[in-house]
Amino acid sequence: MPIIKDSTEKVFDPEQVQKGNLINAKRAGWTEPKNGIITAITDDQLTVLMLPGIGNVTNYFIIPASEVVGGETWELKWTNDMITIKTDGEIPDGDDA
Repeated sequence: MPIIKDSTEKVFDPEQVQKGNLINAKRAGWTEPKNGIITAITDDQLTVLMLPGIGNVTNYFIIPASEVVGGETWELKWTNDMITIKTDGEIPDGDDA
């Protein structure tokens, strides 16, 4: 039995998305997308800081890489310069609850 296991893992590409990027994210089931700032990136998740519009309150949500794969759970738009908008995923019609 070999000591090395061959596996393929889907991870976020640090060349495409960085800490400080602005992001517009919509998860299947959300009625509205949420805007925020990417505050942390690991191989398997993005942490997004958002302002929910309630006084001095801040909140965050997590985008797992495993849910971005396939592009049917998350619809993402992000930018680092407000000129170039990158996109990934598209939620099929009928998944907005």
